[in-house]
Amino acid sequence: MEMFWMDFGFFGLCLLLLGVAVMAYLLGRQSGSLKERNRQARARWLNYKSERYELKKSVRIHREMIEDMTEEGTLDEEQGDLISSALQFGEVTVESVLTPRVDLVAVDISSSLESILAVIKTTNHSRLPVYEGSIDNIIGVLQIRK
Repeated sequence: MEMFWMDFGFFGLCLLLLGVAVMAYLLGRQSGSLKERNRQARARWLNYKSERYELKKSVRIHREMIEDMTEEGTLDEEQGDLISSALQFGEVTVESVLTPRVDLVAVDISSSLESILAVIKTTNHSRLPVYEGSIDNIIGVLQIRK
């Protein structure tokens, strides 16, 4: 049984070897670029972790300074608490304050006053999104004071 490239003789063999060489080159080049992308991703991750560490260290130092200033009387306690809470805000994650969509309580703008009041009475939220037609079309927020 003869190979198909043998019908073309030496020229066919050269074409076959050229095709194999091009494929090997392209695969090698691709894996090199993948390695480089992986290296860059690792470098970005390590840089991110380093920046996070430095930020946490900086926040800790500033908290200690605020505590010292509050104890010395340079800063009153209310101001110290305000500045400390501002520093803590940087550590708040979206996941900790976000309400999942399946748990979202909202009211339709076309609902009757009675049904809106019923929703307000059954929820513990202080603000309710108001939508028109679909919950994907939020048009405002209803502030509730209890």
